[in-house]
Amino acid sequence: ENLLLTNEQLCKMFGYTEKELLGCNFFNILLDRDSIKTIPFRQDPNTSGPFEAIGIRRDKSRFPLEMRIKQIEYFGRDAQVATIRDMSAYKQIEEKQSALKQKLTDARRMESLGLMAGSVAHDLNNILTGVVTYPELLLMELPHDFAHRKKIETIRDAGKRAAAVVNDLLTVARGTSSKKEICSLNALVNIYVDSAEYRELCRRYPGITISTKLTDKFNNILCSSIHIYKLLMNLVHNAMEADQNKGEILITTDNQFVPTAIKGYELIEPGEYVTIQVKDNGSGIHPDEQARIFEPFYSKKVMGRSGTGLGLAVVWNSVHDHGGFIDLKSSEHGTEFTFYFPVCRQKQKCESLTNPEDIHMGKGELILIIDDLESHREIASRFLARLGYKVDAVVNGDEAVKFIRNNPVDMILLDLIMTPGTSGCEIYQQVLKHQPELKAIVISGSANQTDMEQARKLGIKRFIKKPYSLHELSEALKNEM
Repeated sequence: ENLLLTNEQLCKMFGYTEKELLGCNFFNILLDRDSIKTIPFRQDPNTSGPFEAIGIRRDKSRFPLEMRIKQIEYFGRDAQVATIRDMSAYKQIEEKQSALKQKLTDARRMESLGLMAGSVAHDLNNILTGVVTYPELLLMELPHDFAHRKKIETIRDAGKRAAAVVNDLLTVARGTSSKKEICSLNALVNIYVDSAEYRELCRRYPGITISTKLTDKFNNILCSSIHIYKLLMNLVHNAMEADQNKGEILITTDNQFVPTAIKGYELIEPGEYVTIQVKDNGSGIHPDEQARIFEPFYSKKVMGRSGTGLGLAVVWNSVHDHGGFIDLKSSEHGTEFTFYFPVCRQKQKCESLTNPEDIHMGKGELILIIDDLESHREIASRFLARLGYKVDAVVNGDEAVKFIRNNPVDMILLDLIMTPGTSGCEIYQQVLKHQPELKAIVISGSANQTDMEQARKLGIKRFIKKPYSLHELSEALKNEM
């Protein structure tokens, strides 16, 4: 294995001079022996290879190589000729191709997931409407000291959590495109730390301390408050779950100007941002996992114990839907998630997470419900009656037109997806022929972007997703009226 003869290309490849290599043991100096598992022999017993190994340059840097070895006679003695090829460029191309194949595979899986999510979300949300709203109706009619009130609340809250899982699935599968308003991140943090979800986490993990450090004179952002709220909830939950016994979590907000691009977890472009950071002092995230934690098909969650595993995928989609960026730093001393949101200079109080007890009452206006499901017509009718509206309900477009010809109404509540062959938009167009100025609010379990865009073109501005609460319905009616 001692090197008897070499050439300029080999010396250049490994960074040695010919004089330094001649007489040296080739395998000991230039190759990582542990990387050579077996040398495959072909039909010719005098030739072996090709086989892959790791080469070691003079500067101790390593690179992949491919080698073939041929038995020859050299001046009357047995010798071997080795042909070596640097595989670095080939491996880079191979890795890029592999990454592209993985992206294509993920894209196809996401497409399949999107089709599945869209097809089941409408039916699931229709089912969950009864699970959420009937308990709410019961709770409004029962006395506060009713013996089984807590059990009814548990049923309602379970339905809401199930609906949230369906919404997460849609967010991951289709990306998120949400209604945004001008908000303060400080206000959203304060709302979160005063929430029932936060109190439940603190009860479940009493050894973990959560504190906040919110900057003064804070800039606003244009955001979907419910998505930012859920971002906080997911990150705090993950941090607590990672270190269940004891630890500290710090939520920080700040204004930050980025003059030049920052190469963090992703490239953060120059600009003026509002940042929110969630920092813990846990054991950190393994480097191999950091590259994959935002993937929708990668999860460390334990089935049946710690959620769906969609949390960070939802976070990724939500941040980028807001034009923001994510930075992540993690070591054995803890983990920092920092989110950059573009500044919005306008001033406005965030109102989307208002007190659910603030119910706006109607003044006897006539509302027509158009929905093909009897249970949903009943739910909406009871909600509207509770809010002080007059109510009537029909099953389809023909009945709606017939009713409006004889009874002009103040508003219609419209399901976008009904029995095959008829869409809510088509029904609304028919109704407008008889009452051109009539406004509508869409209530739907799941509607695709095409349906939503068509509804907007017809002048519909308000959309309520099933299952919905009395408060959500009252707010939509108040704003539209």
